[in-house]
Amino acid sequence: MARFINPTYDMAFNRIFGQENSKDLLLDFLNDLLKGEKKIESIRLLDKERPPLYHKGREGIYDIACLTEEEEYIIVEM
Repeated sequence: MARFINPTYDMAFNRIFGQENSKDLLLDFLNDLLKGEKKIESIRLLDKERPPLYHKGREGIYDIACLTEEEEYIIVEM
């Protein structure tokens, strides 16, 4: 049996990065991914479900949805 959780599974990814107490870890992770493109100063974790934009449209469910200080939305999907 594996001793560690695989972070590429949705449930594990959300458990590691999608909680208030792991925001610093998420911030470091996202800034490493975006190096040279953007710099995120802080994030707020948002509701992960988005209602459809129009009647009979599809709702969106993301692993992590966050908002930067510049009011830019960042959607993270594993």
